[in-house]
Amino acid sequence: MSDRKLKIKYLFGLFFIQIIMVYIITPALINYLFVYDNILVDIFGQLLSFVLPICLILIASSKNTKFGDNIMLFQVGDLYKTRINSKLTITSIFIGILLSFVVHYLFHFVEVVYILLTDDYSIINIIPPFKMNAFLGTILVLVIMPSIFEELLYRGMYFDTFKYSKTLWQYLIPTLIFSFAHRGIFSAFSAMILSLILIYYIRQYSSLKLCIIIHFVYNMISIITSNLVSLPYSPLRLLENYATDRMFFGALIIYGGIILFLVTIILLIKKTKSQKISISEIKRFKFSLSEITMISIMLIVSSILFLLRVL
Repeated sequence: MSDRKLKIKYLFGLFFIQIIMVYIITPALINYLFVYDNILVDIFGQLLSFVLPICLILIASSKNTKFGDNIMLFQVGDLYKTRINSKLTITSIFIGILLSFVVHYLFHFVEVVYILLTDDYSIINIIPPFKMNAFLGTILVLVIMPSIFEELLYRGMYFDTFKYSKTLWQYLIPTLIFSFAHRGIFSAFSAMILSLILIYYIRQYSSLKLCIIIHFVYNMISIITSNLVSLPYSPLRLLENYATDRMFFGALIIYGGIILFLVTIILLIKKTKSQKISISEIKRFKFSLSEITMISIMLIVSSILFLLRVL
């Protein structure tokens, strides 16, 4: 059995273990152990449903050699060990910031279009009163843990599995499964944009550290703009200033200009010369029938669960 086929089998098992944990075991344990719904529930749910299964699969898939060495099936350790220079680190931070702003203004664009078409202002996100404990808990659950363990899974284990497949599958398979794991249509769309950028980075530089940095900064900016301050010309700020329909229409033009400007900067940054450790183009192995079956089942089930959450 090829390493890729074995890796797909482990990912297939991990996929369904996480589904069972998310929809059956974790809710049952939370109802039994916790009286009040608070941030501890979210932390417990993340650890039990997402982090623990990943760690168990990594341990279960490793094996001891006759020389006493422990070899991991998924070579994610090599992706962590890749050295990166300070210039690339700073560039990744800027990419995370700019990408977060692009996605937020895209969302605001959709919000304003909806408002102009329906005259319904209820979709505008109102910044809640600041509570330090809740904010710190949110950072842990939605920023720190996802940026580490989602990268370990989707840009680590998945990329290591499909790195010798065609480029299309390297992007498509982990991106779709990652996107369908999110709640809401726009959340899945923004996750898709983020995933494409991150897979580009892992292919170019073979470094999970860079992916974690971009993901962390992206999520951190999102949390700040959702819980602390609203972006300039956001629908909330327009509403606070009693904006008319003409002002909302003008905001659409501003959003378009901001998005175009930020995307241009991102493209210019990507073209700058920097440390490049791209994976060599070698023979691409075709998928077997069993591999296609397992991948198809994962994609179909994840898309069905996503549609059930949305509808």
